[in-house]
Amino acid sequence: MGCNNSIRLLGTGLLLSTVLAGSCQHGYGQPTSTPRGQQGSALRGSTAKNDGYPVSHWRKEVRDAPGSFMPRDFPLIKGGAAAVPVLIELLQDDDQIVRNGAAECLQSIGPAARLAVPALARALLDKWDRVGHRAAFALADIGPPALEARPSLILVLQDPKYGDTFHTFAADALWRIGGEVDAKLIVPMMQKIINKRKADDASDRCSAAELLGEIGPAAKQTVPDLIRLVQDHADHWAARKYGCQALGKIGPVARAAVPELQKRLTDENPIVRVAAAEAIWRITKENEEKLMAVILERIHQGLNDGYGVTEALDALGSFGPNAKHAIPDLLKILMSNDPDHKSHAGQALKKIDPKAAAAAGVK
Repeated sequence: MGCNNSIRLLGTGLLLSTVLAGSCQHGYGQPTSTPRGQQGSALRGSTAKNDGYPVSHWRKEVRDAPGSFMPRDFPLIKGGAAAVPVLIELLQDDDQIVRNGAAECLQSIGPAARLAVPALARALLDKWDRVGHRAAFALADIGPPALEARPSLILVLQDPKYGDTFHTFAADALWRIGGEVDAKLIVPMMQKIINKRKADDASDRCSAAELLGEIGPAAKQTVPDLIRLVQDHADHWAARKYGCQALGKIGPVARAAVPELQKRLTDENPIVRVAAAEAIWRITKENEEKLMAVILERIHQGLNDGYGVTEALDALGSFGPNAKHAIPDLLKILMSNDPDHKSHAGQALKKIDPKAAAAAGVK
């Protein structure tokens, strides 16, 4: 799914770079003694050499951030690379909530957080699983620059004590960092997970199947296992969906799955029907009119019942120019008031007819 070999850990007296000046919104970053509702909209002035706030200030801001996830306008996220030294410091805090928040900020910063890779690699082994999970997400979003974390991710992937959920997170990070270099290591581990049958493993099986789909043809050995995943989950539509999608992304080498996928064209769940139609198309490149009819039916019905429209639009885009007869439907959706529908319709239109997309103002 090279980096810096050393990190200069800065002391608690560190002041945040003035790059962050003006990045605060909704009161973030102002002195914590001031009630949030009365706080201003910017960090302190940017002209003084050591202007900014100490790590202790940002510790409280991270600790007290509202909601389950860091807001995208949180200044330590908006600060990008300039905020990374502070976040490295917070990643070592005694408070697990602060450590988790720091890892989440680093995840949002993405490749610009490459300086934090060694610290994130250590955080994988945090005593609180949630911090380790978030560190894996951050490394995945940093991508190839996080190559230095590969040994730690492999350790997590291969150690049974971390469990299937963490194994899927570590595998995803390895794939996004190293790509096919680690496919031979990742695929057998994900294969084991999708073959488990405990009821509480269903979400892990979905994650494993999704990753196998991202790996594509290099995961061809799992085709029989993915067929069983689709067959054995009459009570779990998401497992059937991810199984179908993975088979489609593995491509023509998954042709043995077509009979089962054809059965899923009449699945009780419309999203599974869409996933099966797209998968058959990816594998065979045949019967596009029949398969697109399944997808267009869900788009038309979904615009009324609100279910599965974005999934169907994404699937339609995979047909490329073969879906040109659906352009009027997409143009109609682009004129709607639903931002999600409009976004997915625009992306589908770009794949089907780039010129029509450009003419419609799709960027």
